[in-house]
Amino acid sequence: MIAFIASAMLVFAADANAAQASTSAADDKTRMVCKREHVVGSNRPKKVCLTKAQWDELEERAERAQNRSNATQDLSRANPGGR
Repeated sequence: MIAFIASAMLVFAADANAAQASTSAADDKTRMVCKREHVVGSNRPKKVCLTKAQWDELEERAERAQNRSNATQDLSRANPGGR
């Protein structure tokens, strides 16, 4: 009987930990993160606050744009005459 109660407690504790982990992962994406960004033409950095998910999206877009740019440069080097 004691073993049954102990195993039931472990199952409930595991479920609670799993629920807490998924909640904290969701909270992490909605957490506000502020960064100081340097603005072109200004000596003073600007404070930009976005959620973690928004920062991740910006980084992903920048990486995709950089990859496209690199791919275009590679193609132009391989075919310098454009033919």
